[in-house]
Amino acid sequence: MVIAVPVTDEDQVIGTVEALVSLRRITEIIREEGKGDVAAFMVDRNGKVLIHSEPSVDVQRPDFSNLKIVQEFSKAPARLTDVLR
Repeated sequence: MVIAVPVTDEDQVIGTVEALVSLRRITEIIREEGKGDVAAFMVDRNGKVLIHSEPSVDVQRPDFSNLKIVQEFSKAPARLTDVLR
């Protein structure tokens, strides 16, 4: 994954800081945490699944923006856990 953040000076963009980040370890953790009746996932800012504990869901890239936990996270990013029914 590529992450880029603008560098500004008095509201003018003067450059960017970029990073190439491997999600391999995060994927491993999500797969480990999501077992049995537990689902673990990571979504992008639009609620689209990037990584899911069930690998077949990754390929489908479903939209989870309607889930309460995703909506709450978008308002105040933090580690959130919820029971999905």
